Amino acid sequence: MASIGLVLLIYKRDQIQIEHLLKGFQVHGTKSSDDYRKLIALIRETQTTHLFPHSIHSKKFQQTPYSNFNPHIDPCSKRFYSSTCPILHYTELTFALNNNSTTLFDDITNFKTVCELEWLLRMRFTNCSLIINDSCCQFIGPVRLLFDGQFNSFEQCENLTLNQLGKFQSQWLSCNLSLCPNTHLYNYLQNLRSSSTFKIYINIENNTEDLLDLYTYVDNKDYQYKFQLLNIKFDSNDEQIIFNYLLQTNLPLLCFTISLYLLCLVLFVKNIFFILIIILHVFITILFSSMIYIYVFHFPIAILNCTSIILYLFIIFIDSFLWYTCWSVNNHRRDDCTIHRIMENLLTQIFYYLVPKNLVAMMTLVITYTNQIIVLQCFAVFSFLLVSISFFVSFTLYPVSFVFILRHQSSIPTIEHCLYRLFKKIANLCYIDRAIPYLIVRLKAFWLISLTVISCMAFIIVFYWPKLQFNACRITFDTLPLHLPYEKSIAMTKTFDIDITYYMGSHWEVPNESIIPANDIPTLDYNSENKMTSEIGGTNTFEFALQKNLFSLIDFCSHLKSLQEKRPTENAAHERELFKKHHYQYPTSHVLNNHSFDDPSIASIENKLNSASLIINNIHCFGDLSASYSTYSSSNTKFSSIIIDQQNQSNNCSLTCSPNSTSSLHECIQCLNSLYYNSNKYDDLFLVKNGLRFISDAQNPRYLLQTINYKWTLLSNINNFHEWKLLYENLKTNFIERFYSKRFSHLLFWWSSELFSTYTMMEQLQQEKNVLTGIKFLVILITLLLFTGILGILVTLTTLFNFITCIAVLTLLNYKLTVENMSYFTIVLIICSQYSILYSIRQVCLFYFENTLRQNSSYDQK
Repeated sequence: MASIGLVLLIYKRDQIQIEHLLKGFQVHGTKSSDDYRKLIALIRETQTTHLFPHSIHSKKFQQTPYSNFNPHIDPCSKRFYSSTCPILHYTELTFALNNNSTTLFDDITNFKTVCELEWLLRMRFTNCSLIINDSCCQFIGPVRLLFDGQFNSFEQCENLTLNQLGKFQSQWLSCNLSLCPNTHLYNYLQNLRSSSTFKIYINIENNTEDLLDLYTYVDNKDYQYKFQLLNIKFDSNDEQIIFNYLLQTNLPLLCFTISLYLLCLVLFVKNIFFILIIILHVFITILFSSMIYIYVFHFPIAILNCTSIILYLFIIFIDSFLWYTCWSVNNHRRDDCTIHRIMENLLTQIFYYLVPKNLVAMMTLVITYTNQIIVLQCFAVFSFLLVSISFFVSFTLYPVSFVFILRHQSSIPTIEHCLYRLFKKIANLCYIDRAIPYLIVRLKAFWLISLTVISCMAFIIVFYWPKLQFNACRITFDTLPLHLPYEKSIAMTKTFDIDITYYMGSHWEVPNESIIPANDIPTLDYNSENKMTSEIGGTNTFEFALQKNLFSLIDFCSHLKSLQEKRPTENAAHERELFKKHHYQYPTSHVLNNHSFDDPSIASIENKLNSASLIINNIHCFGDLSASYSTYSSSNTKFSSIIIDQQNQSNNCSLTCSPNSTSSLHECIQCLNSLYYNSNKYDDLFLVKNGLRFISDAQNPRYLLQTINYKWTLLSNINNFHEWKLLYENLKTNFIERFYSKRFSHLLFWWSSELFSTYTMMEQLQQEKNVLTGIKFLVILITLLLFTGILGILVTLTTLFNFITCIAVLTLLNYKLTVENMSYFTIVLIICSQYSILYSIRQVCLFYFENTLRQNSSYDQK
């Protein structure tokens, strides 16, 4: 069967997708996660023909501009974007100047070094050297922006003068304070959080060789002690390439680990033939588990599947050692018992040992599966398959192998006697056999007090200080080495920009998926007529609701525009005081909970918005009659061509959309739609998140996207889950959400953000920490009570103390509450429970067998 399974895996190897191991770090099945995944799916599937009603040029522009749009899930770093470029995935290099320089302009030598670095990176990894103007989008750096498109030679760095440096500094300062003529520099400075840092953005365009070359170049380059590399951020596709590269470079370490594992088997199992059986057992288990996982369940393969194999190797090591130890004990009674009797005793003892141990491990994995993070579910399912299949295979394979060993023991090589003499000699020399029992028995009070104190300290470390905290900057998986100083400085930032996209339109849902989705972002089926209503003139259509509420939208838009320059009032300060007083109990002001809001005045809107610690940074809403066309002279964005082709509408819709106008509401909508896109025709990031969409029949609008950029003010730091919870609750209750939901009450309405991937994962991790971990210990307690009686309570407490102590050590080693680390914490829990359960079962079995022997001897005497 193993051969058949191996042939099947080879024959259908195309179905095994292992080139994207870093996928699966998304949540599914919750309200917030489904809205987030639908938002990204809508962006990916937007076509240029969806922006306008049906036209004769629709066949010319059928492309989907950003089908591989990757969500930006890191809240600690903004997505860099230039409005004259398409949406590109940049590799972000963050550098920090040394302590003797506070800014980039304090020392001309430092500036020249930065200039030289930027020129070398630009020439080596991009094609910008062939472009002499400022239209190159592959490379963005501070020097190029300061030269304002005139950075054309390396000699410009060497010939830099103090006068030029002074002009650059004044330009830098002016653009850092307010909008300046150099809009590209202004946008660049919005991504810097410190005057002593600078960033370089490089788009590699999915070139594997250049990407690996860039990584090795910047990681090994000497910067002459002028500045240092703080952080590297890759796009998710590029990060997968880097991960595969690092995996290959660390293959020697992996081989060393496997060799060490085999050495441990040799030291503890000692029988060469049985070691080969164990290796065969591991191979068969992984083979069958992979077949079921891939071909039966069709679950995705992720990096944490490798973690499942690590957990399984530990469990199989303990199981095989138990099998061999019990067999050795029964083998010494071979003169008194037959082979049948030996095997019967062996299977009885092993059953008592393995069933509770593996049952607890499997129940722990089942509870972990209830977490809705895709990659953790993959880890739990694959680990469950490995443990359960291994259990059944062991009871088939090992008894046969032991019978073979008993019958051919003289011809099977073993090193048991050699190792026994070696261990005995070491024990006698070091007095291990006498010292350890003496220390345990004589100093039992000392050990009991010490371990109790250590456990109490562990509780303080995990729950009080320094506390097991989230790492919002790296909530998924650490591919590259950590850059702790940079992350700590980001974590202390009090304000962040966040885009919230509101959806209003036709009803549709995410297509039916497997219990573990194969893709992080689903492929939507919203073109089907049974998914979206297309009845012309119907009262339940989005077009009807849009026409009915069109003037309310226009009036609401004018009020929102007036809020962009507003600042927080005393109400916001009062809200913060309530927040601190009640310890993150999510207070909201009575204004936010006033559901009588309908058509607000400017003053009421201001109070409602500021009370939520959210300030509107920027908004360009559908219904804005004052929009004007963009002033960019040229661009190579993907949407600009079709918008320019459709640019035949008036740039003023005030007359068409006037209540006294004779024009129809349909004409007003068409005018607003054209004005909305024409005013932002070179801003692709804006276009994919805003505006009307015409789907399927390309005649009637199907939904509207409206994105608002907020300034989010934090009271503590971004790693605090309660800050994210408060943000989500405020967005659910603020006046913008209530206005749109009331206007489109009979249609589908939801909202989300690119950054909400972080929130959804933090939400699941918080549930795992506070709820599921408690349920796991309750399951351990019930299982142990069934198998060991009242002793199970003490064993559960021991497991709890061991687990908390291990987590405290990991916390001191700067392990954070992330998706990757949660799998490690689950492994720690299983390992702690394995040792405790084995010891308790051993004591119960000894008591049982001693009692049985005592009863048998008493019967013999009678």
